Amino acid sequence: MQAVPRTEVKQLDPSQIDYCKLSECLPIDKLAGLELVTTPESYNALVGKWGTNVQLKFVNHGRLEGTRELRLVLRSDKGKIVEMMSQEVTFLPKGPMLVEFFFTGFPEELENGTLQLGY
Repeated sequence: MQAVPRTEVKQLDPSQIDYCKLSECLPIDKLAGLELVTTPESYNALVGKWGTNVQLKFVNHGRLEGTRELRLVLRSDKGKIVEMMSQEVTFLPKGPMLVEFFFTGFPEELENGTLQLGY
């Protein structure tokens, strides 16, 4: 059995960020098929004292390694940006990856808006 080689992840280019709605994100070709797990939900919200942690679960199909910034944008029902969050993600070669973003609002705001992943 031969090991599949790992690929160094490319850094986020601020001038070329693509976005997808969390509920509609397909495996990301630009990141070797990185997949956002959307079942049963596309995110998990955990309420804390100062805000809400938004957890996203990914599967690293392309065996990427290294770190890269990912972004999460909350838009209102009218499409205006409510809040933008970013996180430096360390890609692990095996198993699911849990990425957590901090949001200063409450889960109700997340439910009433649209979350988009920037990659």
